[in-house]
Amino acid sequence: MARADVLARGVNLANWFWYPDRSNPNPYGKRDFALMKRMGITYVRIPIDFSVLYSDTAPNRLNPQALTRLNRAIAQAQAQKLGVVVDLHSTPLIDGSQNNYSASLENPQFRRMFTAFWRSLAAHLHKTTNPDLTFIQPMNEPVFRSDPKAWEPIQQSLFRSIREVAPQHTLIAVSAFWQNISTLVQLQPLPDPNVIYDFHFYEPFIFTHQGASWIGDTFESRLRNVPYPASPNTVQPLAQQVGDPVARAAILDYGQQQWDIHKLRSRIGEAAQWARQNGVTLICTEFGVYAANVSALDRTRWLRDTRTVLEEFGIGWASWGYVDSNFGFAEWQGNQPILDREIVKALGLRLPPRLAKTDVLLGTRLGNVLVGDFRSNRLDGRGGNDILNGVGDSTGRNSVDVLIGGTGRDRFWLGDATMAFYDDGKLDQPGLRDYALLKDFKPGEDTIQLHGNRSQYLLGASPIRRIRGTGIFWDTNGNGALDRQDELIGIVEGTQRLNLGASYFSYTGTG
Repeated sequence: MARADVLARGVNLANWFWYPDRSNPNPYGKRDFALMKRMGITYVRIPIDFSVLYSDTAPNRLNPQALTRLNRAIAQAQAQKLGVVVDLHSTPLIDGSQNNYSASLENPQFRRMFTAFWRSLAAHLHKTTNPDLTFIQPMNEPVFRSDPKAWEPIQQSLFRSIREVAPQHTLIAVSAFWQNISTLVQLQPLPDPNVIYDFHFYEPFIFTHQGASWIGDTFESRLRNVPYPASPNTVQPLAQQVGDPVARAAILDYGQQQWDIHKLRSRIGEAAQWARQNGVTLICTEFGVYAANVSALDRTRWLRDTRTVLEEFGIGWASWGYVDSNFGFAEWQGNQPILDREIVKALGLRLPPRLAKTDVLLGTRLGNVLVGDFRSNRLDGRGGNDILNGVGDSTGRNSVDVLIGGTGRDRFWLGDATMAFYDDGKLDQPGLRDYALLKDFKPGEDTIQLHGNRSQYLLGASPIRRIRGTGIFWDTNGNGALDRQDELIGIVEGTQRLNLGASYFSYTGTG
């Protein structure tokens, strides 16, 4: 197996050596790496802030306590045969900003100190790590906004110094301006053959970073519910709601560009073509979508499409991130891993057998798409803007699903464009053995999705004695009056006054 094959499918592990959680200095451990291995992940990328690992008092310029923790992190990952990218993610954050992780490198005096630091760290990695599983990334997302070309000689000098003390390890080279494709294709490859080239992909930015506060006072930071895929028709409702003319023009332009898997393939294809022309290996160590303000379904689609295109071009990848409050797909509840199943599937990863067979689906605190199956399921979104679909590829017959949205704006699916769920097809029975129980529906925030139109449904008291709430019935005989022939579809627990014409009901397809 070629060394680069280790970098097939990865995740980023933030909040460890980069923006560390002081109350939990070791947030990842053996159980995480064992879970990753079972899921089909092949490597981890460990972002590090310079100030976490640097010491101006240590003879080798390396903080001994932090270095011991890094040694342990690498060893734990590699005990599961996972590769590790040691990623210097930012020069001191206190000297830069959330938008410029390389600001200090524009200072020649700091560059000399930075090079000396990397010589020490690379020499340490040479002595202590397996070069077939350990990859060195000396800088993440250099910016050099005023002169992106100024980064290239800095990188070349840095690589020469590292190579003198780490002759066997593969180094990862990047371009300026946040490692985007436009600067990658202008990069002159280094003469060192043991180098892999890396880009990051967050395009279209208007979608992946909608509502993100750290990108500054931009129109993207104020947007919500930007859709994917995009077309002139899908963006029109949002454009009509936006008052800022610059933002409105950007939304309309986004729709005109028709961002979908074909557009992604065209854009990522530019990077792939550059790699082919130069005979180099290419990876993408970051891609993802900020989850707070986006449809969970659209986020899942974009991740699936991007991962698919990267793999079509043979480009190894790492998603941002794993356990992450803005971009992640995993959490732990005690000793129980909680995975966003649809994100896991979108990334082409495996659900561990024990999790795949359970009929209890827990969401992370980000927005999730939770999808059940033919069994009776309990779906708990916990937090974020969730989509809850209890039936999956089945019809919902002979199953009772419990749907819990948790906090956030949730969408409960009791039907789709093709059918009403939980209809057992028995005209002489009211369907009390198959329905969805909505435990925490909030009319001011949540939505119930039904098949067809409002005239095909009726509301009435819950027919299940132990459950107090409002029943949603399919008007089986179409007489507009609730009777024993009408099919129970769902029960909204605790809610007595609902209106089928209200905005919290939505209808799709035709009955």
